[in-house]
Amino acid sequence: QDKKSVDILMINTIPVAGFQFDMTGITITGASGGSAGYAGFSISTGNNTVLGFSFSGSTIPPGSSILAQVSFTDYNPPLCIASPTFSDESGGALSVLIGACYN
Repeated sequence: QDKKSVDILMINTIPVAGFQFDMTGITITGASGGSAGYAGFSISTGNNTVLGFSFSGSTIPPGSSILAQVSFTDYNPPLCIASPTFSDESGGALSVLIGACYN
């Protein structure tokens, strides 16, 4: 299988303490790096879901950055982000707007 990766861009105006989202159109094989990795987040994947949070309570500061790089196989367009859940420092849900799917 030909392995590929995609950068997930995040623009946030307040600190992000955790995130979870699904992806369609691909089979996720892993995720790492980006601002989540820099903040020391534990990033895991399973069932085409990406989950990230910090065991130490660190957050991703406000800004515009690559959240993480998702590796995948089996590209079957369109590639979409679905069911995003992002949380603030107190565990509250943040409003999320997702971009268009990628063809």
